[in-house]
Amino acid sequence: MIAEKTRLTEAEYLALERQSQERHEYLDGELRLMAGASRKHNIIAGNIFSSLHQRLRGKPCKPFMNDMRVWIDSAKRYYYPDISIICGKEPFTEEDLANDASVIVEVLSSSTESIDRGEKFIAYRRLPSFQDYILVSQNEMMVEHFRKLSETEWRWQLLNAPDQCVSLERFAIEIPLNEIYADIELNST
Repeated sequence: MIAEKTRLTEAEYLALERQSQERHEYLDGELRLMAGASRKHNIIAGNIFSSLHQRLRGKPCKPFMNDMRVWIDSAKRYYYPDISIICGKEPFTEEDLANDASVIVEVLSSSTESIDRGEKFIAYRRLPSFQDYILVSQNEMMVEHFRKLSETEWRWQLLNAPDQCVSLERFAIEIPLNEIYADIELNST
């Protein structure tokens, strides 16, 4: 358990977090305990990571799962994205910490969806290389893809059919939804 201090410095947070059995996000000195993930959440995140890992093998950009912290200096935030794609070695300030990401994927849950859609998306947009934000429902076949067009403009795309693909143009990658949702029993409407 993290100490009962009201506000922590970044260094205090990192030191405590690396020893903690629980994971916490850092919000400008305050901590937010992260909830555990469901079975569906883990399968979906694993499917996406596996697809990205296979398609990016041998390339300078790599996918990382939810233990890789992303630091957003201008927002004073440490987050644990479900999946991130980080290019090169420069963003890594430490072995478990990057200060940039090109792509971030969040698998939505009822307890975190509003944070993923609001606070986190606002903060992630401050990352220099950030180009694609992907929100994945775990209850129905639905993926929302936000693609950066300019500093002030993003394009939103809704994908909800098995043969539709999440397209990461920068990497020439397409991942069909039936691959993302493989081995998942979805709620019927």
